[in-house]
Amino acid sequence: MDKYKILIIGVVYNEEQKFLIASRSKSEKLMPGVYSYHVGEMHFNENEKYEALEKSLHIEVEEESGAKIKYPEYLSSHQFVDDEGHKVVAIAFLSKYEAGDIKASTNEVEKVEWKTISEIRDLKTLPVVHEIYESAYNALQTKNKLHFISVAGIVLNDKNEFMLVKDMTSTKDNNLWTIPIGDVVNIPGNTWEMLSENLSQNLKRDYDIEILDGAIPFTDQSFHGRDDFAGLVEFFIARVDSEKSNMENPDVVWKNFQEIKQEEVLPSIYKIFEKSAFFIRELTKESK
Repeated sequence: MDKYKILIIGVVYNEEQKFLIASRSKSEKLMPGVYSYHVGEMHFNENEKYEALEKSLHIEVEEESGAKIKYPEYLSSHQFVDDEGHKVVAIAFLSKYEAGDIKASTNEVEKVEWKTISEIRDLKTLPVVHEIYESAYNALQTKNKLHFISVAGIVLNDKNEFMLVKDMTSTKDNNLWTIPIGDVVNIPGNTWEMLSENLSQNLKRDYDIEILDGAIPFTDQSFHGRDDFAGLVEFFIARVDSEKSNMENPDVVWKNFQEIKQEEVLPSIYKIFEKSAFFIRELTKESK
């Protein structure tokens, strides 16, 4: 019967959605001198029958970094043959930081620090390390997603032209345009701050468009859960930051309301442009 060595991988995140990553000692047999997640062999204790993997995870993370963790969840697994010919099964868990002073606590690691997923992507390390952290990031995004809530941007440029993007969800016509709509994930802050920050992140990620601070909530109950929208959609009127945005994005067009044809957008989208154009005109009158 084949014997396997079991490795426990710990990916730890905090409230700021940053991940704990260690720089392993150059004298280590396992991934020497590279940035890595916390990893070690399973601690076998014949007196403990249950949650053996989770208990090993707690021990490994705290021994290497000083961090106490909670809510461990299975993330992924992979197998390989190590340099000594041993068959190895590695099991990864995603856990939340609970307490403890973060510092390198053993000779196995040289330093431990918090990094965003963007910073981790820039690190020179093994492909499997990048894969595990990407998997953890995606799992965390799914975990934080507020289902059935979306945020939409009524975005204007310096000429008061509206931002239109290709409608990839409609089955009626491949040439329809819409406004940018994206998912909402749980971000620290009050409700409006969270929604506004989600809009900002979605626009930057999907269209390389940045908006100025001060997006205005544009709430109209007739838009919620009706027509072509699934669930609750919260709208914001925002002004683009032209200097920081890719204004030549081929997936984006800019038009004033008079240029938007009813046949190139869904009826619900046209209604949004119509109401927001009226709102902006009234707002402009008041400011004069």
